[in-house]
Amino acid sequence: MKLFFRDLGGFGKPLVVMHGLFGSSKNWISNGKALTSIRRVFLLDLRNHGDSPHSNSHTLNDMVEDLNEFVDSLPEIPDIMGHSMGGMVSTMFALKYPNKLEKLIAIDIAPRTYPVRFGLEFEALELDVSGFLSREEIDKKMASILPDPFIRQFLQMNLEKSETGYRWKLNVKALKEGRSALTFNSEFLPPFSGRSLFIMGGRSEYIVPDDHRVIQNLFPNSKIYTIPEAGHYLHYLNAEEFLEQARLFLSET
Repeated sequence: MKLFFRDLGGFGKPLVVMHGLFGSSKNWISNGKALTSIRRVFLLDLRNHGDSPHSNSHTLNDMVEDLNEFVDSLPEIPDIMGHSMGGMVSTMFALKYPNKLEKLIAIDIAPRTYPVRFGLEFEALELDVSGFLSREEIDKKMASILPDPFIRQFLQMNLEKSETGYRWKLNVKALKEGRSALTFNSEFLPPFSGRSLFIMGGRSEYIVPDDHRVIQNLFPNSKIYTIPEAGHYLHYLNAEEFLEQARLFLSET
């Protein structure tokens, strides 16, 4: 699948960045621009997200092969960075195609299978928003399902206004049914020997102590950096420290 992407320009070799579940390339514009001083930055919309095509199939392997097609279109081997589900795509791509990237950055995710939760998020995204006249009305309705305003605002970045109302740009049905998108099977793949950086949130519910051993087994040439007070969205809420670590790693020779 040919993915929608944003070419932010910049200097140096390509850096391909992937968002997480329910996200899009829009979420990464600020951080992406901050990295253009050392890389030519490409932001992808994963399938069934943003402006990329929709498909009934939404597996981790689907997304890895979509990324492979995009990487093959680049003039040189890139560095790869991904957050959450995008981090799972990044790490599986590195294991499957180790010669098609140099450096890897995975953000607040480990290379293992995760349970599919997000029941409230999907319930909110299944709201028929076509008849609403404003985002304020949509937010009020969503608040009865999702009390966390940060998560509501994050999901609402997927709203698109039409002449008659609003619609969700996400393929909600495919995402809800695509449980294998978070299934990580590395059983027959050798470890990735390239340089890797895993940036974790110290307060993230996505990381458990045993994840460090899993990471080091599959990515022996990796560094794990934890931002103690950060949660899952550390690239947004702890952007300064995140960018400092990303720049240091990408600039190292």
